[in-house]
Amino acid sequence: KMGNGGESNVLLLSTEERETLDGCKLLQSMLHDLESELSVVRSLSAYEEHVVTRVVPLIHDTFEELDEDSSSILQGFFEAHG
Repeated sequence: KMGNGGESNVLLLSTEERETLDGCKLLQSMLHDLESELSVVRSLSAYEEHVVTRVVPLIHDTFEELDEDSSSILQGFFEAHG
C-alpha cells in the first residue's frame, strides 16, 4: 500500500494523463513565481511585458500540443488578468 492512496492513483494514470498532471504542476509553480514577483515589479506594463514575452512562450514551448488558438487564449488571459 502506498502513502495516503493518492500516490497509488498516480500510478494508474495513462502517459497522457501523467503529462497533463505534470503540466498542471508546472503551471501552478509558474503562477506562484509570478505572484511572488508582484512585490518587486517596476510597473504594470513591465509585468505584462514579462508575462507576454517570457511566460506565455515558455508555456507554449513546454506544452507541445498547445495549438495557436489555445496559445492566443492563454495570452489574452494573462493580458487581461496578468
